[in-house]
Amino acid sequence: MLVIGREDVQKAITMRDAIEAIKRGFILFSQRKAVVPLRVPIKLRENTILFMPGALLEDKSVGVKAVSVCPGNPERGLPLINAVVLLIDGETGRPQALIDGNIITTIRTGAAGGAAAEILARRDSKIALIIGAGVQGRIQLEALKTVRDIELAYVYDINDRKAEKYASEMAERLNTEVKAVKDYEKIISEADIIVTATTSKDPVLKGNLLKKGAHINAIGSYTPEMKELDVDTFSRASIIAVDSKDAVLEEAGEIIEALRRGIIREDALIELGEILSNTELGRKDESEITVFKTVGIAVEDIVVGKLVYERALEKGIGVEVKNFL
Repeated sequence: MLVIGREDVQKAITMRDAIEAIKRGFILFSQRKAVVPLRVPIKLRENTILFMPGALLEDKSVGVKAVSVCPGNPERGLPLINAVVLLIDGETGRPQALIDGNIITTIRTGAAGGAAAEILARRDSKIALIIGAGVQGRIQLEALKTVRDIELAYVYDINDRKAEKYASEMAERLNTEVKAVKDYEKIISEADIIVTATTSKDPVLKGNLLKKGAHINAIGSYTPEMKELDVDTFSRASIIAVDSKDAVLEEAGEIIEALRRGIIREDALIELGEILSNTELGRKDESEITVFKTVGIAVEDIVVGKLVYERALEKGIGVEVKNFL
């Protein structure tokens, strides 16, 4: 079995590699060639442990990501979130790899946003607005730069210093102009692509401010209580793409709210894998507003984890544990 840490994951693949892997994963999922049960949560007092299993039927690849969220960890000097991805050979049942799940989650979520923007955002998109200057805010901009020629990115965070640091570091990292803003609502009408990467329980994006032709990647919310987008965003959207219909109906607060209020119907939701399989289902003209809502599904971890494992073998990186079983 191969153990692959954070640095080796980053050596193994590029963002473009991850985006292509994610596209394939979404297509297989929508074609029912992947088995992805809903995540299994276990509560241990204030701690939450999530198990996300899945399998790629054609590849005979099986995987499970275990994620722990422990609010008391920062006081212990430990990370709030810890995760690992276990890959299993579906033919033999033997474990193949144990991979740092934090970096896999970061990369695959960024790649999902990149895949959505590549198929749905206008090709001439130049200006991005990132709401939330955390880890996902960073990787989302990297993914957007991979698929579109972003010339200017604005970033907002409730922590001004965090936004300023983001702007400085990401401008240097991506060789792109990045500006921190305090009143991001003034920027919404200017942005071609907007990313929401927060855990807010109140909408951070007002749909009535969106310019025609805008694309939104809603990345942050993953529980029924969280809502990043308001109902006006959905009422104006021509396309509402999701990673998994079943998952967002259970876990995406803004989708649940829009359905409850009769703003949209379930048949308005289309899985991104369906659009990737048939581009005629995507953007029809330059004035359409498009939305991609993701809560994260295990197929993303498996396709990216599998690619990391294969590239690690090719490059001779990672730590091999012999005679594990």
